[in-house]
Amino acid sequence: MVKIKSFWKFIFIFIFFLLILVIFGFHNNQFDPMWNFGYSYAMSIGEIPYKDFTLLTTPLFPFLFSIGLRIFGHDNIVFLTEQALLITFTFYFLFKIYDKKAWIMMFAFIFPFLNNIVPTYNFLAYSLMIVVIYLEKENKNDYLIGFILGLIFLTKQSIGLCMIIPSIIFYYKKYKVLLKRAIGFLFPCIIFFIYLLITGSLFNFIDICFLGMFDFASNNSNVFTVFFFLALVMVGILLLIIKKNRKDIINYYILCSFSFLIPIFTEYHFYMFFMCFILALLPFVSAPNKTLIFIINIVCISICLFCFIVVYSGLHTVFLKDVHNFKYYLIDKGSKKSLIDTLDLYQRYKTKEKSPIFLGTQSVYFTIANEEKIDYFDILNRGNYGYKGTQKMINKIKKMKNQIFIINMNKYKHTGVEDQLDKDIIKYVIKHSKKIDNLAYYYVYLKE
Repeated sequence: MVKIKSFWKFIFIFIFFLLILVIFGFHNNQFDPMWNFGYSYAMSIGEIPYKDFTLLTTPLFPFLFSIGLRIFGHDNIVFLTEQALLITFTFYFLFKIYDKKAWIMMFAFIFPFLNNIVPTYNFLAYSLMIVVIYLEKENKNDYLIGFILGLIFLTKQSIGLCMIIPSIIFYYKKYKVLLKRAIGFLFPCIIFFIYLLITGSLFNFIDICFLGMFDFASNNSNVFTVFFFLALVMVGILLLIIKKNRKDIINYYILCSFSFLIPIFTEYHFYMFFMCFILALLPFVSAPNKTLIFIINIVCISICLFCFIVVYSGLHTVFLKDVHNFKYYLIDKGSKKSLIDTLDLYQRYKTKEKSPIFLGTQSVYFTIANEEKIDYFDILNRGNYGYKGTQKMINKIKKMKNQIFIINMNKYKHTGVEDQLDKDIIKYVIKHSKKIDNLAYYYVYLKE
């Protein structure tokens, strides 16, 4: 148990990261946290992943985060509070493993530009990896280690599969250990399999999360960047560390965290790998003394004060208090009126029978604000719909009659090759529908 005297640092960490998330939680990574908010919101209202809405990963993250949304309501502050609690939970185990050196991770978490702490399934996978490292260090029960590895698989399948490699390497001759870990791993996976059977979503899961992954990666990954070469350097350093101490399984887990970059290689996914890489360096640095810890705390407090000033000064940003479920969503003053006008446009074309369909990367925002159900159109990314997914979505549109579409033409026109928006679906709607209205860069089309 945590000593009462130690609570202060965890309370401090929670408040610090909650303030950070209020400022940057939905903005710095642009769409990933909003999409994950959408997944969690969907499950909180009883929707079934893969069947009712598209989800590229196994669903542990949205399931866990849907609990708070179900109990306390769908406002964005609940979602951010859950993420702040998850970060605090992660630091609890970081302190258990690295003691005072865990303070150094404060900088890794907020560098660079707070891009890697936003609420996504990737961070949950990272947090569970920290738990596995703790269990390995303390030589805990193999069933439990296998169980947590199973939870990582249920968070993101590509990372989960890679994280079982260290166990295979270290215990391939110790069959009892492998068997215990395999049983622990399979236990949550079997429960998930039964869930897929009961909900009738097994085929959709296989189609989207496995058959469609190759299409997703080929459409969305821009590999050969400076981050790719930095990642290779980091892998080289990890291999050297492992060569010097081949009996330390922890570094094997850290090496396998390269799977954060699979199947899509982006700046954000690189930063997730970077947070893992720093863990391998901590044993080689001295524990910070009281002076350095004091400086770290002063820096963090200064950031908190800056965030507090930004939030409450209202000079450039304001809370979106007038929009349902986004009362604590910070937005610049110039964009607030535009968003409210767009929501009014939505209400103008909404009927008892049908709601307009937004086509653009902000669709989840409008759906949650209007308490609608999330569907396959809300996250309009290439490769999101399984094998030959774009054609599947076009076939859905072909069957629609008297359907209103609201298209973000600004995003459509300026989407590049490296962006994820599936322009082919929007192109089909524009070609086979009639424009009937527009508000700024939002165009209204009717498919008769």
